[in-house]
Amino acid sequence: MQFKSVSLETLISTLLFNIFIFSFSISVGMAETKLTDRFIFKVANQVYSLSDLKKTKSRLAALKCMYPDSLTHRIFWSDFTKLDLENIKFNAEFDKEQIKKFEDLLPYYKLMTYSQSHEVVVQEVLKKYFKLSATQNKCDLSVFEGKEFESKFQKVVQLEVFVRSRFLPSESQGKISVGDIDKAVSGARNLINSIDQQIDEEAYW
Repeated sequence: MQFKSVSLETLISTLLFNIFIFSFSISVGMAETKLTDRFIFKVANQVYSLSDLKKTKSRLAALKCMYPDSLTHRIFWSDFTKLDLENIKFNAEFDKEQIKKFEDLLPYYKLMTYSQSHEVVVQEVLKKYFKLSATQNKCDLSVFEGKEFESKFQKVVQLEVFVRSRFLPSESQGKISVGDIDKAVSGARNLINSIDQQIDEEAYW
């Protein structure tokens, strides 16, 4: 078999053309990514996108379904329902009202970050209770990986354990009232205010 000789100029032209096509493909891929999601803010070293906020809302809903007395849900749910996260367009410019509502979500992620700096243990019996409750109440089972919580939901449960142990100490004695719940919510808000300046944030709107 004989091969045709190829000039150096032809090789260079072919190489440049392939590089252009490859670069164009990457650009198109990046453009498509930007159209399907959008970074909203950063808390500490973690960047959160619009999709992340939606997933957080879904996890809080799952927590409430499994555990109706969730203190975490009571503290933060109203902040996540102020925004119509499901219908926000990725490439639209946010107005002042939307920005204010995005800012209202920062306390959740700051308290989450703060709770992760403590050694919060989720007992195996709690995992079993949540799994059984989720099955019986037909909750979102995607937050489980077999018998374990998926990693992001594990942090949500750890936050729940953290706020209850810190702001509802009388619960361990089986004594809890509506007044105790209100005080716990207020206590959590006060803690958030105190750690606000300790945890960095950066907005992308």
